[in-house]
Amino acid sequence: MMGGQGTGQVSLCFLGFGDLAVSWAAALRGRDWITVSAYLPADSASRRHPGWDDRVMKAGVSPVDDLAAAVEGGADVVIAAVPARVSPAVARACFRHMGGSGLYVDPSPAAPNIKSDICQAASEQGVSYVDLALLGTVTMSGLEVPLLAAGPRADSFLELGRRLGMQITKVSDQAGDATRVKLVRSVYMKGRDALIVELLIAANLIGAERVLVDSISAAPGEHVSFAELVDRVLPALAKHAERRADELNDTGAVLRELGLDPIMVEAAERRLRWMADRTAGDPPRFEQLSAMEVIAGLLGRPRTDP
Repeated sequence: MMGGQGTGQVSLCFLGFGDLAVSWAAALRGRDWITVSAYLPADSASRRHPGWDDRVMKAGVSPVDDLAAAVEGGADVVIAAVPARVSPAVARACFRHMGGSGLYVDPSPAAPNIKSDICQAASEQGVSYVDLALLGTVTMSGLEVPLLAAGPRADSFLELGRRLGMQITKVSDQAGDATRVKLVRSVYMKGRDALIVELLIAANLIGAERVLVDSISAAPGEHVSFAELVDRVLPALAKHAERRADELNDTGAVLRELGLDPIMVEAAERRLRWMADRTAGDPPRFEQLSAMEVIAGLLGRPRTDP
């Protein structure tokens, strides 16, 4: 149990003082069973930002500029809310001061293999590492932002998360797996964002922004859950992938006439032609399948539930 002597008390230290640290520290104010501290280098540009005083006031904690002083006191949980590019160096510097105790929680968007390496380094120092992936925006959702956790001590962080009201799903005992799921999820989440950008630019060029936005908003398929959407789309695509790829080819020609490089349209056409090649000659069989069965069929594998 965290808190040493079974008192239920928890000490938590944030490394970095960006949106995650400030939002979560602010949400933890007033909980008498948790002590919050933070570390930020003295030369950090954040300390010179005009909004610095407001951030400190919101968080209810003023970061110290000595890493050893921040973590040597025996923090139960260290949350390394730092950029991915510095996460390995920060982790290794921190491990030297943790004394082989506490949880080191890494919500950085570093690559899965990097997180696996950091986990190994943590193990060598006797530190417990947790790979954490955020599936939303902390400034909007605070402690309630959906989270994925992985690593050999992920269960320990889930225990704390439940006390804090966090929404955490454990992925596996392998560090890097939580971030891997988040990055694959970005195929849709970030790909969708790029599609919206390309659509609205093209809509602006033909003076039809409102007509197009309203037409998509009114489409029945836009008002179902994602699970319902994939079960609706995949079987139909098995039959119509080639025709829809042809339509995207014409769409690309229209965008080029408007002076817009159809980056997303061309990528979508390629993916649908890939699908059409794999369903050619047997679309009826695919039409009777669920979305997951269609994907397994495209890959030439028996269906396995995720």
